Amino acid sequence: MELQSFTNEEIIEIVKKHKIEYRNSLNGINIPFGCEIEFEEISFYAVLKKLNDFKNSNFNLLSWKLKEDDSLDPLFDRTSFSPSLSGGEIISPILNNSLQDWNNLKDICLFLRNINAKALDLSAAHIHFDNKLFKDNYIALKRLLELWSIYEDVIFRFSAGFKDKIREYAITYAVPVSNRIFNVINNTSNYDELLNSFRTPRTNAISLYNFDKKINDSFEFRCPNGTLSEVVWQNNINFFKHLLEVSLDNNKEWDKIDYMLAIYNPNEYIFELYNGLNINKACTLADFIFDQDCDKKSFMKQYIKR
Repeated sequence: MELQSFTNEEIIEIVKKHKIEYRNSLNGINIPFGCEIEFEEISFYAVLKKLNDFKNSNFNLLSWKLKEDDSLDPLFDRTSFSPSLSGGEIISPILNNSLQDWNNLKDICLFLRNINAKALDLSAAHIHFDNKLFKDNYIALKRLLELWSIYEDVIFRFSAGFKDKIREYAITYAVPVSNRIFNVINNTSNYDELLNSFRTPRTNAISLYNFDKKINDSFEFRCPNGTLSEVVWQNNINFFKHLLEVSLDNNKEWDKIDYMLAIYNPNEYIFELYNGLNINKACTLADFIFDQDCDKKSFMKQYIKR
């Protein structure tokens, strides 16, 4: 299915009829990944106790860890005599697209929903991917950043999940970088130059901060809105995994991307405009990175939010 062959009205009807299924595994290259599931509006210490009890009855979850995150509780004062932190994040171990991994992710999301945790405007859903396939691969890393530069607006809207808008705090904790990439990338000529140009800050929407580090050596995608839906988590992971995969594919028509870079307009890449809907552009991204129809439809359904 070539999405670009349909009208916008036809695309909307297609996604209305499509249901995003929670799958046993994702197609394509197996790239190890990890999740940071942020939540709000419940005591960190209450979650700690409940999670320990839950893990004691589910040994498969023993390596999932709870971590404090002050950014999820603006009123928290660590200097107070009796601090009471609200919110936190559950961090997964390294996952490998196995049925057990997906069952574990579902169990953690269900656990958080059952204790009435929330993922609201403060929460994000950061995803890490192993970067070994990109080590010293200047062309692949350059392609990835070029795709990001062109499609950052589409990626942000998709990453909002089924919420009405991109979370307000993304501008601080998932800094848009489209214009920066466009302005800098052609001034680099090798892997080290490219990596060093984008390694900092850590809070970039696509973060290379952890590249080539002994611990947590990975890409980090920071733009997704927080969610406690395992279906949205899997759909996000599937998209970013394919974005990495396609950057490694020498058989794609990269001249199309070169053309889009040639007509790049920096005025279109303003964070306040990223909630806008551009079905045609989203279809070109889906057609470029996905081969399977179900992947294309699931991406477009979450992008359009129908």
